[in-house]
Amino acid sequence: MDQLTLYNRILELSPPWHATSVDLKDDESEVVVTVAFDQTQGVACPVCGNQCTLYDQRSRRWRHLDTCQYKTIVEASVPRVNCPEHGVLTVQVPWADGSSHHSIKFENEVLKWAQEVSILAITRRFKTSWSVVDRIIQKAIKRGLSRRWEVDCTHLSVDETCIGKGRDFITILSNRNGQVIAISDGRSGSSLLNCLSTIPIQCLQKTRTISMDMSSAHIEATKRFFGNKANKMISIDHFHVSKVLTTAVSSTRLSELKEQPSLDKLHSHKTRYLWLRNRHNLKVQQSNELNLQQTSMVKTAYVWMLKEKARDIWTGIEPANRRSWAQWLYLAQNSGIKALELAAETIRAHLKGILTAMKHQSSNARAEAVNKNVKNLARLAHGFRNRDRYKSLIMFRYGQLDMSMTH
Repeated sequence: MDQLTLYNRILELSPPWHATSVDLKDDESEVVVTVAFDQTQGVACPVCGNQCTLYDQRSRRWRHLDTCQYKTIVEASVPRVNCPEHGVLTVQVPWADGSSHHSIKFENEVLKWAQEVSILAITRRFKTSWSVVDRIIQKAIKRGLSRRWEVDCTHLSVDETCIGKGRDFITILSNRNGQVIAISDGRSGSSLLNCLSTIPIQCLQKTRTISMDMSSAHIEATKRFFGNKANKMISIDHFHVSKVLTTAVSSTRLSELKEQPSLDKLHSHKTRYLWLRNRHNLKVQQSNELNLQQTSMVKTAYVWMLKEKARDIWTGIEPANRRSWAQWLYLAQNSGIKALELAAETIRAHLKGILTAMKHQSSNARAEAVNKNVKNLARLAHGFRNRDRYKSLIMFRYGQLDMSMTH
């Protein structure tokens, strides 16, 4: 196989395009491939496809994937046609897209690397500039968003994450598959409304649940956007319910600990984490230790018992219905333990959302995983000075966009 045939295959050229020469420049470590257009086959308008007269030709260069250790440059005189209907237009070359200075294969390879490493690492790998890589990524995001006319919005999750100093937050809306659907500045109700407003209405009509924490701003924003339908959609994440109950256990334990003799305080302090664990995951020795503590820390033991009872309701060990929660609330609200009564009041206020979460088995687990990935993205880049670029890279990495370049 001669070198011209080789590069015809590499660049996937077909008539009327063909390689005419290959030059090796050792001093610049470059391979320059010259491609020509066969005008004898006629020139067609790139819009309507009708045969037109040749207007002129313009010389252009494109960066292609390296040939071994040599940077590969494609050169061609690209014809322009004079179409009676559409005017003067440039013929589209088959190895690049539009006015890009890089081949399709080069840009796809950059995008593949950008999913794994930082932009700085890509510039070193491909021996190009930071701005070139950034332009390729921004074009890909725009291309992917334009193709995303349908997204899975059946089960949504909303969560906020801090992206900088001074409590600088963004709100991220994602689905059960871990796909980032929308991003907005801040963590207020308007931030969630901005996220929802960017989603096609035909997708939101299929929404059954929106999982969130107990943020009143997000709850009110959901009710404002979806109206009466929101009451059946709002789903309170299991983690935040558990957090309310474990906080009640810790607060009660600390208040009882102050009343214990000094000799018993140290021993009780060592068991502080056992009260927070699932009783089914305790070892025999740990269960015996808790049983001993219950005689001296009666209130803590009562709060812990209700915490475990709430877990049983959620997991289905006890009937997972409103009646079970009503019984739980009665026991908690009449316990005379302040921390438990406050926890019961919080759960009572969000009981509809808790029941919705139990019914659809929805949670913010995927959203929390997305938050972790967002933080890792900042660590990989050693921070971002530009908020918009940070948000665009989040969408690039975790938006599951179709960004491939094809003709």
